[in-house]
Amino acid sequence: MKTNLGYGSRITMDELAEQLGISQPALSKRLRGGHSTLIENSLMVEPPDNEPKH
Repeated sequence: MKTNLGYGSRITMDELAEQLGISQPALSKRLRGGHSTLIENSLMVEPPDNEPKH
């Protein structure tokens, strides 16, 4: 398994999926899920403790 891709290296989803031992559709599903979670968590804003919650 290759692990040292280095900054700026390029790899296809097929190559990455093969290195991870999963199918390309499984990799795509995991990436979509991770992307959605990242966006959701980045956009969640909670008021500071000293401000009333609505």
